[in-house]
Amino acid sequence: MRVFFLFASLFVSLIARVSLAKQRLPHVEFYHIVLVVSAAMMLLAQANHFVLLFVALETLTIGLYILVSYFRTNALTLEAGLKYLVMGALSSSLLLFGIVLLYGVAGNPSLPGHSANSMHFGELADFLAQNPNNFLAGLGIVLVLRASLSKSARFRFRSGYQTYIKVHPRR
Repeated sequence: MRVFFLFASLFVSLIARVSLAKQRLPHVEFYHIVLVVSAAMMLLAQANHFVLLFVALETLTIGLYILVSYFRTNALTLEAGLKYLVMGALSSSLLLFGIVLLYGVAGNPSLPGHSANSMHFGELADFLAQNPNNFLAGLGIVLVLRASLSKSARFRFRSGYQTYIKVHPRR
């Protein structure tokens, strides 16, 4: 998976040369941000702990906020970047709340299968297998999935990603 992200970043960098030359934008900063986003995607793909997941996801989304609004002369790209940032902040709070719910429920010693290291995905999966009908654990999973999907623009809130689509239509 890491090789895929590496080749994807090389492909984006090659394609961006034309667009950056037309817009007369700085090249070095763009390539640096693409490298950081690529490294964050690599870390995200191998995350097995909630702390690593959160740090990699936040690094990825901050880089994407910058890349969305990189064409600074266009007001719509700046608007899209700002909306994406605000919606990303809301998603981050939902993600953290879901992680805290899962951590608290899985670390509760009164429940069967409680874990001393409930931030690790393997131990959390064991706990969830022993407590499939726990409401707080289910709510935590829903919040974590919802926030993760909205941060990657797979399941959006409403506005930021749509503005980005208006500015950068897929052809």
